[in-house]
Amino acid sequence: MPVATLLPFTATPNRKSASPTSFRLTEKFILLLVFSAFITLCFGAIFFLPDSSKLLSGVFFHSSAVETNTRTGPDSSDPGSAGSDERVLAKIKKDHEKALLEAKDTLQKRPDEIKQDILNDKDKVAKERVGQGGNDVNNLPFVEYQRPPGATGHEPVDPDAKDKRAKIKEVRIC
Repeated sequence: MPVATLLPFTATPNRKSASPTSFRLTEKFILLLVFSAFITLCFGAIFFLPDSSKLLSGVFFHSSAVETNTRTGPDSSDPGSAGSDERVLAKIKKDHEKALLEAKDTLQKRPDEIKQDILNDKDKVAKERVGQGGNDVNNLPFVEYQRPPGATGHEPVDPDAKDKRAKIKEVRIC
């Protein structure tokens, strides 16, 4: 369909309406579709905005609430928090290097030494747990398991259920 026929302001000779600027039914439908899509988009954008009032006010009014440091903690309230960020970054790098060295040392060991280290660590944790008064993992109470009747294999104890089951078996055979 050519674009010129969709526009309502172009006069075509085959129009049957009173005025050349009135919309056809298909044009009305297309406009309704566009407007409903726009309204849906607007309401969807409002519902998907974050719930925080600071972020919401920063989005609509460009206030300084968003521009401030939004992290919580004792260092964030200080005006010199840039120095604390550098300290945190240095600590992260240090911990990363320490983890890399530990991984390299572990990979250079033989598998039986690694297994022995794991067992030693398990024993150490178990001793600390007992020393702290923690319960052992295997200290759960014993509960006798009774299989439920029905589809698990044995006959039910109730005589009515036995009769109903026998009737169903008879119907299946016939």
